[in-house]
Amino acid sequence: MKIGYLHMGPPQHGVCRYGHLLAQAASQRPGLTVIEASVNFTADKEKNRELLIEAAQKLSEADVVHFQFSKFGQQLWGDGWAKLHYLRTFFRHCSSSVTVTLHDVYYPPYKLVNILNSLKKRGKSKISGSVKKQLNSNRVKQDQEIRGGTNQTANPKRSILQRGLSFTHTIVKGLFGADALSLRAIAKHTDKLIVCTGEESRRIQDRVDAQKLLTIPHFVEVRAEATTPDEARKELHLDGVKVITLLGFIYPPKGHQILIEAMPNLSEDTVVVFAGGPSSEANETFLQELCKLAKEKGVDHRLRVTGYLSEQEMELYLRATDVAVCPFSRISASGSLSTWISVPRPILASESPQVEELNTIEANAINTFRPYSSTALAEAIKKLLSESPGSQDLAIERLRSKLLMPAIFDRHMDAYMSIANS
Repeated sequence: MKIGYLHMGPPQHGVCRYGHLLAQAASQRPGLTVIEASVNFTADKEKNRELLIEAAQKLSEADVVHFQFSKFGQQLWGDGWAKLHYLRTFFRHCSSSVTVTLHDVYYPPYKLVNILNSLKKRGKSKISGSVKKQLNSNRVKQDQEIRGGTNQTANPKRSILQRGLSFTHTIVKGLFGADALSLRAIAKHTDKLIVCTGEESRRIQDRVDAQKLLTIPHFVEVRAEATTPDEARKELHLDGVKVITLLGFIYPPKGHQILIEAMPNLSEDTVVVFAGGPSSEANETFLQELCKLAKEKGVDHRLRVTGYLSEQEMELYLRATDVAVCPFSRISASGSLSTWISVPRPILASESPQVEELNTIEANAINTFRPYSSTALAEAIKKLLSESPGSQDLAIERLRSKLLMPAIFDRHMDAYMSIANS
């Protein structure tokens, strides 16, 4: 059987890396032939089209082609209407059956009843704590992304006509905008649509053919034995302190601000590491605001921002960490959460359906905190730091064993075989 993998964008991008790791796992299976094509767009649209056609023709030799897609991945498939054009170009020139894994699944509800229910829930939502103001700001941005890009929120001073027009614009863009039509094109031209969580499946179940929709959990990488935590801390000049790490790109929903807000309530020998850099140029400003906030709180001397990390550097920070924090205000399926499971380390996350799913697979593997406030986060961190080292490792290890790449690739293989035999 021949499996083709289309890799879009720079290899260091998490979504692109996801596809490379699947291809690597496939190449280790007897009886499988792997065909790979990589496309990294340039500023020349015609050149990009040629690269896509060349990749599509190469992959047409495969029985099944698999690629990764994110609506937020400008570095992957491009932006706006260009993204839809490139998708259609690939489908037009690839004669093989195709399956797609959807990442960052945020789409406005499709049916009117779902739209009204979503707005009702949004109106009832309340968040307390010192980060409420920032979270409200973040929610505006998130709602813009999730609900189709409107730049206006409910405001009692706005006229009924203005609010009506804004609501109509949101619905129309959510149904007929570039993101909506890109998803529709993928749903039309693929045999299987894979998502990583049941929550993501629910988010798009009214937009795609349910027969095509398949949930396969985010894999956990197999890690070789590496340096000990003490050795890693010494190499990173973090020996003698407690290390709290938030891993991945820096952008508002990831929870960096609430962690800084929590730092004054943590002991002076606790160091917080942001292991990553801004996800885009736009978030460079956000990082500057975070650093300013840390200085205002008097905790900047206990904050380390690493910027982009190589695999070797990231491995050291993973091993040096005492508690891994994932205080997301919004989550689809988290690659950083899966990375922490692979180490393993005690993990503290905000409550979400996705974390609940993981704790269904293995009870109490992931710690959660509530309410979503800096005080609650700090108290949960202190509680985990006070527990004996390794007290939670067994639960995380059991979860890890169920999500390791070989087991998750078996699920992908079943999907490939189903497509090839249909």
